Amino acid sequence: YEQDLQVELVLALLDHLNVKQANIMGYSYGGKIALQFALKYPHRLDRLLLFNTTAGTSPWLRDIGESWNKAAYDGDAFYLATIPIIYSPDFYTRENAWMERRRVALTPLFHDRAFLEGMVRLTNSGVGYDIREELPRIEAPTLVVSTASPFKFCDSVLGALGVADLAEGTAILDQLSELTGVPVPAPLAALKNKTPRFDQTVTKEHMVDQVLEMLK
Repeated sequence: YEQDLQVELVLALLDHLNVKQANIMGYSYGGKIALQFALKYPHRLDRLLLFNTTAGTSPWLRDIGESWNKAAYDGDAFYLATIPIIYSPDFYTRENAWMERRRVALTPLFHDRAFLEGMVRLTNSGVGYDIREELPRIEAPTLVVSTASPFKFCDSVLGALGVADLAEGTAILDQLSELTGVPVPAPLAALKNKTPRFDQTVTKEHMVDQVLEMLK
């Protein structure tokens, strides 16, 4: 149950359907498979569409996956470990009635032993996944869709796109905008005309002293 097997399954499906070249969309885990397919079989890919996916399993994602595995022997614990974290606190609170209905709907599935064992295999298949340095080899037109604004993490997004020379300060916003063709969000663009309000840096060891000084 490795990711390279999933790539071969996509290829086998295209062959079975006699599809010479396809537009492929991948969501989350599926996006990882789509990226690896694009790298291994570029001649079979026309366009690539990625939703909420990553090019590597970070330590943060690895540890989240480990928590899922540890909860996979109890359906209720697995639900609580996997579902709330994928929604924003605001949505989860505002749509709590909908979330409770979703919980009722998913409960039978999350108590199915075969499903939970499959989820453990799926999670384990992502350990060690990292194709970030290979991304520049993907030449197919690609659209990346994310629920988080890329302008919140300009340095990480630019790094993932192969940019090593990063602009400083708010100039990095324009750098990302020029590369992607996406306009800088107005509230962030307005920062370029603002006067910095704070310019003092305090080390971790002196934070308590600084707070006490400010309170005088």
